[in-house]
Amino acid sequence: MADEEAEKKKPGTNRPARKWLWCAAAFLIITLIAFGLLWISSEWQFQRAGKKLAAIEAERAIPDAENAALIYYQLLTSHDPDSFSVSFLDFEADNLTMREPWLSEEYRELAEWLKGHEAT
Repeated sequence: MADEEAEKKKPGTNRPARKWLWCAAAFLIITLIAFGLLWISSEWQFQRAGKKLAAIEAERAIPDAENAALIYYQLLTSHDPDSFSVSFLDFEADNLTMREPWLSEEYRELAEWLKGHEAT
């Protein structure tokens, strides 16, 4: 029995535990390296995607001269709002001509008013 206890106290007898410890440490290091590489590659992909998105947005950009929103904004801020009102039509005719197609023979005054505001 004394011999068995002496062998257990020797420094080289717990080798299986050390092997498992080294294997676990190696596995942990390899796993951390793999996750690090995956994270770096995903960051590169996000950067590439951002560059592609910026290129698409630049390609689809509308010049200010063709941007309808800017044109309407300039039109509404530079003109008098009363110049757009049509005072010679009653409410029903005004509502009808805004929502449905109409002929200039039916509404001669409105057709003349539109010709007068054609530049606008």
